[in-house]
Amino acid sequence: MSRIDDAISAHAQKRQQQRSIPSAVIDCLLNFGDVRPAGAGTERYYFTKRSWRKVSAYFGPSTKAFETYRNTYAIVSGGNVVTAAYRY
Repeated sequence: MSRIDDAISAHAQKRQQQRSIPSAVIDCLLNFGDVRPAGAGTERYYFTKRSWRKVSAYFGPSTKAFETYRNTYAIVSGGNVVTAAYRY
């Protein structure tokens, strides 16, 4: 289902755990989020209003449970998630 390999670096796993970002949110970012270059050959996956509507259409009413994670992003390099965090 994911647009990239399902590889997540050890750093990303650690940050994901520290920041309490579930793997399902990372999957949603990679499948529904918008993508922009993040420098040094990396890409940033994040939610916009439009991409969040796609998430809402897919999950329906249960999307409300994910509202907390609407401001998350993931950095991907070479097909691997290298970190995940919240936008502030």
